[in-house]
Amino acid sequence: MDFDAAAHDRAVDMIRARLAEIPTRVTAVRAAASAAANQPLVPGPIATAMLDVAAQIGTVATEIVDKIVELLEGVAAPVMLFGYAGAWTDIIGRASDVQGRLKVDQLPVRAHWKGLACDRYVAAVASQSGAAGRVAGMAGAVPLALGACAAAGLAFYVVVGVILVKVIEGLVVSVAAFASEAFSWAGVLLGLGAVEIGASLLIAAVTTLVALLGAQAVQLNNMRAGLLDHSQFPGGHWPRSVVDTYTDATVTDGDAKWSVTT
Repeated sequence: MDFDAAAHDRAVDMIRARLAEIPTRVTAVRAAASAAANQPLVPGPIATAMLDVAAQIGTVATEIVDKIVELLEGVAAPVMLFGYAGAWTDIIGRASDVQGRLKVDQLPVRAHWKGLACDRYVAAVASQSGAAGRVAGMAGAVPLALGACAAAGLAFYVVVGVILVKVIEGLVVSVAAFASEAFSWAGVLLGLGAVEIGASLLIAAVTTLVALLGAQAVQLNNMRAGLLDHSQFPGGHWPRSVVDTYTDATVTDGDAKWSVTT
């Protein structure tokens, strides 16, 4: 699934609407169970079992709501990651432009200067071109990783919406089973099962998301390590041009570190 900001907003809005609906549904389950348990012909043990099952349904549904509310704290992350991916795409063009401009055969320096300083400068600039190429190469991989994380976030919230539908269906079935004139344990247990399946699906969705994001984090850390490779970034810094170490200004005597090409 590719990331789509509008789809993300729709999924989040749907989740919030369904979350707001569940407390009312839970209250309805408990009320229906209480009404069923208080029927004159219902034996005491059966009434207690009804209330216990209703309490279990409500507890599981409430735990799901609490967990999803917690997960919604990161709801802005997919949008931010997608934005960062776009910014890194811009870096690709800028870094490759720098790489091209710093290629030795593109520099006019030898047309005007000669000497040791000129030679060292050309050599240093060649390493700068390589460093810019490393940045461009890494920048090409980063958007893919960030885009994958953003798409995973969108897919996750879509699944959360589906899970909430499952939970609500279970609550509706439970109310109907308790409120039915011919009380059905099968219907109540079906509702409980649907709610518990929703909890299991939520755990599975979170586990899958964490695994995917963990893999992407490893990939991003590897990219960072590549950018700190001292073969391209000596001392962890951009390669110096070394021109500041050559200050001989006698540029016309033929033996200066910087000499004018005649």
